[in-house]
Formats: sequence, structure tokens, C-alpha cells
Amino acid sequence: MFSEVLTTEEWLKMFDNVFSNHPSYLLMFVAAYAICSRAPLLHCNQKEDFEYFFHHRNNLDISAMLKEAYHLMECTPADIHPQRMLDDFVPLTKGQYPIFNKYPTFIVDYQSQERERIRQDEIEYLRERQLAHELEAKAAQQKVDDEKWYRKQELLREAEEQRRKILLKEEEKLAEQKQRYFPF
Repeated sequence: MFSEVLTTEEWLKMFDNVFSNHPSYLLMFVAAYAICSRAPLLHCNQKEDFEYFFHHRNNLDISAMLKEAYHLMECTPADIHPQRMLDDFVPLTKGQYPIFNKYPTFIVDYQSQERERIRQDEIEYLRERQLAHELEAKAAQQKVDDEKWYRKQELLREAEEQRRKILLKEEEKLAEQKQRYFPF
């Protein structure tokens, strides 16, 4: 969290202020970072430029960002202030961690929905794969059946050819016999 864009000293200053204020200060610092980076961000015109900007060290004054974050904390209207939705920092208990069940349910619900969507996608994929295998098997069986049919047709054609040859020979024999017995 900000370790890519701040030096160690700047990062320590930032977290000194985060831990000494309400948790909403961290959100205000994010906004202050964007506000203080307005000029370079306005020159970004491609997605890769934004990604590069937010993943590399930039020449920004940490004191100005901290002051801007405090300014945002003071001037943000109460009805939209994140302080309204976030509880104060609570120290950890000694020995064991306290039970934590105040996580945002929309995230858990989203994760559950995403897992269900992925499960449904996998089921659909497996069904389609099974269908593809069945179609391949049917196509292979159809090919075998077609080959059998073509072989059978070839045998029938050959049998028909042989029958015609035999009939032709028989007709020739009959014609010879007719000429022998009826020579006119």
C-alpha cells in the first residue's frame, strides 16, 4: 500500500498520520495523492500510462499530500464522509486475536457469487466437453456406418456387374443356340 510510489521515509510519515487519525484518513490520503498528482495524471492518455504512474515512484511532496488529506478530512460533508461508515481503530487483545466478523458482507457475497459463477462455468464447460465427445463418437460411428454402407454398395455393384456378365453370357449362349437350331 503506497510502498511502490513512496520512499521508506515518506511511507513511514504517511502511516504515522494514518495510525494517529481515524481509519478514513487512509482513504483521504488516497484522494490527496490523486489530487496532488493532477498535472501528471492529466497528461496520461493510455491505460498503460496510468498503470505505470501508480506503480512507480513519483516526485511528489509528502507534506503537501498529508496537508491535502487533512483538508479533505475537514471539508468533506458529514453525509458522505467515510468516517460515518468506518469504526475507529481498535487495539488487538493480548494473547489471541479478537473475533473479527465486521467485514463488508458485499465482498463476501460477491466472492460467493463469483465462486458460484465459476462453478457454473466449469459445469457448462464440462457439459460442452461431454457433448463434444459424444458428437465426436457419433461422427466416428457415422463414419464407420458410412464406410460399411459404401462397402455394401460396392459389393452390390460388383454383384450386379457379375449378374449382368452372367446374363450377357447366357444371352450369347441362347443366341448361339438359336442360330444353331434355327439358322434362317
